Amino acid sequence: RLAKELRLPIVVHSRDAANDTLSIIKEEKAYECGGVIHCYSYSPELAREYVKMGFYLGIGGVVTFKNSKKLKQTVAETDISHLVLETDCPYLSPEPHRGKRNDSKNLIYVIKEIANLKGISEEEVEKQEKLSGKDLFDEEEHLPQETEILKRILQSDFTLMRDLRQFSPTLYDHSQKISALAGGAAKIVGGN
Repeated sequence: RLAKELRLPIVVHSRDAANDTLSIIKEEKAYECGGVIHCYSYSPELAREYVKMGFYLGIGGVVTFKNSKKLKQTVAETDISHLVLETDCPYLSPEPHRGKRNDSKNLIYVIKEIANLKGISEEEVEKQEKLSGKDLFDEEEHLPQETEILKRILQSDFTLMRDLRQFSPTLYDHSQKISALAGGAAKIVGGN
């Protein structure tokens, strides 16, 4: 509800709850703010429903697994403009690093698999993924909303538990100003 109020995209984590997740998204009208279905693992039919509602499908290392036939079919059938790359770090490393710690350097294997499934070049996948990521998480577009969220967190005396400098350098700079406005109500982890 906060994401809708602030016009921010959401990231939906859904595991073994396909029908419940779809129902909640429809009931809450979460499609009004859009977002990503994180680590998408459901059917191509359900993927079409999410895409119609404006969601992106998060695709990570699982697409490289031999037993991920349903996900491979989904990727092959879904327009690339509705896919976004994910690492799910430190989990779900792609083949050939399955079972080891995952990080963004392994995205090349996901890109290769998507290119193979879609019959396009790796460069085309990279280009589209940059566009999709920018469209979804455009820092400048969402900065006023992110600032409002941060202000609420600070005013509510919560501890912000991520390094804002890594997440969003611009937002980190704004957090310093907002922290002063909020009377220093929260500790910013990673701050000076």
